[in-house]
Amino acid sequence: MASAADAIALFPVACTCVGLAPRRDGSLTCDAPHGLDELYAGILRPNPLCPSPSALRRAKAESYRSRWPWLRIVE
Repeated sequence: MASAADAIALFPVACTCVGLAPRRDGSLTCDAPHGLDELYAGILRPNPLCPSPSALRRAKAESYRSRWPWLRIVE
């Protein structure tokens, strides 16, 4: 990986590919390669860029949903 942004882009669940970093002026920069719409909508979709097997990605989504039952898993 060349950067944290490269690693974030490979997280198993697309809507969780989000990173925040501080700037010198105290503001934050947001890196969300898949956008934020599905995060706000509670949609858990496999990240097609993630090299992990689909069963592992599904298990991660189920783990999130076990804590927050209102989330929806979309294949």
